Amino acid sequence: MSNQLVYIGYYELSESKYVQLFDLSGKLLPAFLKERCFEYCYPKDQALSCAAWMLLASMLRRYACHLGDPLSLVGFNAGGKPVWSGGWQFNLSHSGDLAVCALCHQAELGVDVEVHRSLDAEEQAGLYADQALGEFEVAGRADSFFDLWTRKEAFLKACGLGLCDAAFKANQSGDEIRLLYQNQNWYCRSVKGFRSNYSLSICTGENNCTVETKEFYELD
Repeated sequence: MSNQLVYIGYYELSESKYVQLFDLSGKLLPAFLKERCFEYCYPKDQALSCAAWMLLASMLRRYACHLGDPLSLVGFNAGGKPVWSGGWQFNLSHSGDLAVCALCHQAELGVDVEVHRSLDAEEQAGLYADQALGEFEVAGRADSFFDLWTRKEAFLKACGLGLCDAAFKANQSGDEIRLLYQNQNWYCRSVKGFRSNYSLSICTGENNCTVETKEFYELD
């Protein structure tokens, strides 16, 4: 049994903080990360993306005890998944007013957060037609559609996949959904007790990881 600890940090970004955050990110983020943040069309997504990278830096200083500039060690693998060459695994997500970072010393992982919103019948039917989502729905009960959706997205991000046309199988394993993809097991679950209007899920390469969540009020 694995006993990996997954740290999940989150930061709430109000519109009043946009200017301050953009100013701070201009000083703290490497140019290549700023460029990625501003690939988003809307200022809110740009700001949340900046906040997620700055949250990663704060968490690496706190949990990995990194004393230098942790973001200088960020790169991207052949599939485009962000990686940190300092030995820790991480993944980022944002939705609504939250930026989220998941961090683990060894286990590969993906994280996804989604604010709850109303879906009309046509939109929901289209989303449920997603073949990968259907595999998750068969594997285990979800409290909401967005629990199901974030589990699927966390899996795709953990594997470094985009739109999933890959073959995989899912089944229930205790509180987790176990997935077999390319002869490797992945374990997905929703994080219980998170904010009532959000769904948050993680997927890791090891089962029974312990999750610790923390809200960050300042980014540096």
